[in-house]
Amino acid sequence: KVPIRRVGLYVPGGLAPLVSSVLMNVVPAQVAGVESIARATPPQKDHGGEVHPTIHAACALLGVDEG
Repeated sequence: KVPIRRVGLYVPGGLAPLVSSVLMNVVPAQVAGVESIARATPPQKDHGGEVHPTIHAACALLGVDEG
């Protein structure tokens, strides 16, 4: 079996940062051998239009640096 080389994941950004969405998407992809993972998440008004710091931190800890 050959893993998918590159995937994108969507992290919802409604009223609360959903770190669980990061974990539930990134960890299985890494275990499967995906080489490149990109993140998409809505900009947060309360954080100057940037990614919520909690989501950014979770992605950084898991090695997801594109998004």
